[in-house]
Amino acid sequence: MGSRINNQLELYCQPICRIDKALGHQVNDYEILLRDKQTGGFPVQFFQALKTQALVRKELEDWMVDQLTSLTQRCNANFAINIDPWQLAYSDTWCYLKRLRAVSSRLTIEVTERVAELNNHLDQFSDYIARLRKLGYKISFDDVSSGQFSLQVVAQNLAYIDRAKISLIAFQKLSPDQVKNVLDLWAKFAQSVKIEFVVEGIETEAVAAELVKKDYVLQQGYYWQKPFPVSQLIVV
Repeated sequence: MGSRINNQLELYCQPICRIDKALGHQVNDYEILLRDKQTGGFPVQFFQALKTQALVRKELEDWMVDQLTSLTQRCNANFAINIDPWQLAYSDTWCYLKRLRAVSSRLTIEVTERVAELNNHLDQFSDYIARLRKLGYKISFDDVSSGQFSLQVVAQNLAYIDRAKISLIAFQKLSPDQVKNVLDLWAKFAQSVKIEFVVEGIETEAVAAELVKKDYVLQQGYYWQKPFPVSQLIVV
């Protein structure tokens, strides 16, 4: 089964960078991205099969454990792995996360927001987030403000989360002043509650420089580096 996944899927990564005033940067950690080898995009059909096919989930989880264990052994960096909220309802997902506990200090669980009606299940969702914390993982909420991760959801889980990420791509139809107001709101909130604030979707030097002026120093996007195969990470 592992060989079938090796032929179909590949892990990519994209750095989250810490930027200084002169636009110098260093990698803070890498977000791990699942990609289809044929299309180069996210494997939507394969991922959807996880909801109904336990054997496919097990196959992917075994493969991910092998990949991430090997990656943390050969590369001295920290990584963020994506988990969709619906995955947390499956017992085998928790078995998978427990198997990774040996390297949990090097991993952040980046909880995505591709889920409907999250606000109707906040109590159960918060229980899942608390459980992730007990396993020793850092926790990041992806795409705050543009999806289900509203200020309410983030605030309800402040005891457990370490990072909030916001994507400029989600606000492309807003005016620069409107985008500025959204960023300022979240940045001030993150600072007040002492969690990291990452701005992603950085595509130009001008945008990167403007954000650094506001002390938005954790950035991610094509300007800094496009996603690339984890096999290209420097072994240290």
